[in-house]
Amino acid sequence: MAVPRGVCLESAKTVALQKRSWIKEKQRAVERIEQEHAALVQACGYISKPAAKGIIIGRLEELAQRHHIVYNKVSVRNQKTRWGSCSSGKNISLNYKITLLPPELMDYIFQSETNPGSKKLRHKNGRHPWMPAKSGLMVELRGIEPLTS
Repeated sequence: MAVPRGVCLESAKTVALQKRSWIKEKQRAVERIEQEHAALVQACGYISKPAAKGIIIGRLEELAQRHHIVYNKVSVRNQKTRWGSCSSGKNISLNYKITLLPPELMDYIFQSETNPGSKKLRHKNGRHPWMPAKSGLMVELRGIEPLTS
């Protein structure tokens, strides 16, 4: 128990004893929330941000090499409203939670962030690296059932 500066320990003990049932109730509530969180993590899957960063950077490097895409740097973050973004300076920012998606959706996000149509990142020789693969990927994505809760 933390006691505020200027409050004697005996007064704090008295208050704690008077509020014992309230304290126990709050402790049970915290335990319940922790159990619900653990169940949710187990049901939905979990990956640490450092582990996700390794997966994301590895896959992005593989795709960039295969399709001759040039980028400056990659940031892996915990964004609330975006899967990813790309700046005009060729810096890519990706949400670490994309690693919980199926691999083809993760690749699709990489594709959208390096899309030559957005003029953000370009093939070394000026061509559009994703275009041949993009049409095939779009056909595959049409067959994926939407997630329902």
